[in-house]
Amino acid sequence: MPSARLPRDAAFPASRRGTLAWRPRRPSFDKPGAEGRDPRTSLAQDVVQYFLDPKFPPIRGAEHLAKYWRKYKAVLDPIWSIDRIIAQGEDVVSEWSCIWTPKQTQRRIVTRGSEWYVMRDVRIAEVRAYFIADDAATTELVGFPYGERSYLTL
Repeated sequence: MPSARLPRDAAFPASRRGTLAWRPRRPSFDKPGAEGRDPRTSLAQDVVQYFLDPKFPPIRGAEHLAKYWRKYKAVLDPIWSIDRIIAQGEDVVSEWSCIWTPKQTQRRIVTRGSEWYVMRDVRIAEVRAYFIADDAATTELVGFPYGERSYLTL
């Protein structure tokens, strides 16, 4: 299996129950240049993010996607966890958990999903986001033992 073509600073190895896992470092989207680096440097200029949920249209371009991610962070106060990640060639697939606060509430909920990334020249060229956002309830697999398997939980 060929190794993934990830940006040099996008991932680092971490041990998890005796196996090798990859835990990506997400760039800070608080403001351009945070931590001495512009977050758009991880994105191809023509990047597109697609969503499963029909209420989210595709987002096109590095500037627009970085702006969207910064706004998401500012408005919903998310805590992200990449629970699993697999890479082969220029494809990277992650399973993630996100604790966040719906607008105009103090209630924290969990959304779980998966994303497929297509890399080009060590940058993210495409994101296919498979999740359904529900402001009213946690969205996760029914009956799955998230806590027992060390996933992010409330």
